[in-house]
Amino acid sequence: MKKSELEVKVFEGLTEAGFEFNKKQSDQIADKVFEVVYDLVVAGEEVPVGKLGKIGTTTRKARKGVNPTLLGQLKEQGVDPEQAKIQAQIDIAASVAPKYKPSKTIKDALNSK
Repeated sequence: MKKSELEVKVFEGLTEAGFEFNKKQSDQIADKVFEVVYDLVVAGEEVPVGKLGKIGTTTRKARKGVNPTLLGQLKEQGVDPEQAKIQAQIDIAASVAPKYKPSKTIKDALNSK
């Protein structure tokens, strides 16, 4: 679904619910809702999103990883696979990522189809 299609659905939903907004106003409402959710998530809050669930953040620890491009190059050069794996190791920094936790309502709805 494209943003414009979502805006039409929001407009139709507001109209069906008896609200009297024009298309531009309903677009602004939808944009503002998403802006508020974005700002709260960036601030570290867990935000309930109706029947969908919650959007929040999760912290990922720093860890070791392997650079697949370098690993492939080393193997092509004939380096022992175990040595190549060691040489291709990289440090992956700790980070914060968005996290979506679906509600029981949406899980049940999806699994009842």
